[in-house]
Amino acid sequence: MAVFDLPDGSKLTLNTASHVRVNYTAENRNLQLLEGEALFEVAKDRSRPFIVTAGSQQVVALGTVFSVRRSGEEAEVLLLEGEVRVDLISQSIGANSAHMMAGERLRILPDRSFAISRSNLAQATSWRSGRLVFDQTPLRDVLAEFNRYSGPQYVLKGEELGDLLVSGTFRIRSAEHFSAALEAGFPVKVAKRGDANILEVSPATSAP
Repeated sequence: MAVFDLPDGSKLTLNTASHVRVNYTAENRNLQLLEGEALFEVAKDRSRPFIVTAGSQQVVALGTVFSVRRSGEEAEVLLLEGEVRVDLISQSIGANSAHMMAGERLRILPDRSFAISRSNLAQATSWRSGRLVFDQTPLRDVLAEFNRYSGPQYVLKGEELGDLLVSGTFRIRSAEHFSAALEAGFPVKVAKRGDANILEVSPATSAP
């Protein structure tokens, strides 16, 4: 994680493996999220819109706090404070626009309309404090998230394990703590093999 002070007094917080291009002009404050996830704390300046582009979407904000996460052509916007407008231009569904309220998450998938839902803000932004928080989250999704920060990648041996539901708080930079918690809470064993951590059914729970 890295924090940057922008020229207008706004603040940019980058998650791991994330890149943002900044281009300020006299008329606009333009930022492009090339990959990963970033949180923006926007200084008020009604004369210059604060615009974040991620793929085919634009997030326009005035004096607000929000994050944008991009994975290929998919993107998510999470609004913590204030109000934002999200614009999407798609060849198949045409122009689409939505206004968000604090606590909402907007998900964008290729060639689909916006999907807006409520979000647990503390859970969604826990990465800022070096932790990941999960609440009844399938293990396959937990591993996908943890793998963004871990050196050795976690791999499931047996897709049925991915349906296990995980709740808890884990330190991002402590793979040992994470592995131990998985073995203590679930019928799995974590075995390090080369550059990967393999999750498989624990021998103690296997059929004789």
